[in-house]
Amino acid sequence: MKLMTRQIRTSLKNCHSDMQLTLEDDINVPDSKPDIEHIIKIQGEIHVQETSAETDRAIIRGQLCGNQAVRTGNGTQSKQE
Repeated sequence: MKLMTRQIRTSLKNCHSDMQLTLEDDINVPDSKPDIEHIIKIQGEIHVQETSAETDRAIIRGQLCGNQAVRTGNGTQSKQE
């Protein structure tokens, strides 16, 4: 009888958590531009700069950069950053 030995590696995840946040902001249109009639698309990116975990919370510091595509009252489309 032959004895076969193999090395087995396992990865165990102790916990998992998801959280979703809603960030709200006003879109300010300068007086030199026409008023916004319809928002077509809003897209953003988050750049995380620092994270730290505490006993009952997690702190994430970063920057949110966004773009908006809008239609104005005169029918033109523009992109704002």
